[in-house]
Amino acid sequence: PSTFQAYKGQRRKPGTGCVSQINENLWEGRYSPIWPDGKKHPRNIYAHSLEECESKLAETIEEVKAEIAQEKERLKQIKKAS
Repeated sequence: PSTFQAYKGQRRKPGTGCVSQINENLWEGRYSPIWPDGKKHPRNIYAHSLEECESKLAETIEEVKAEIAQEKERLKQIKKAS
């Protein structure tokens, strides 16, 4: 009998960024959301292990989402004032 090993695919869920291995001891996490002005503002993070990279990327995504929410609110205030 063979032991089952789950296959980990290449694709991640939308909005979770991507993680790639640059060399044997360096990982890169990248998150590129589209801002309210219609442009992409990519954010990169680097770490020495996959687990560290995933945790830093999750923190970065939360921070960027908060920044985007603030920007949307700022743009709403500008429209109301006009």
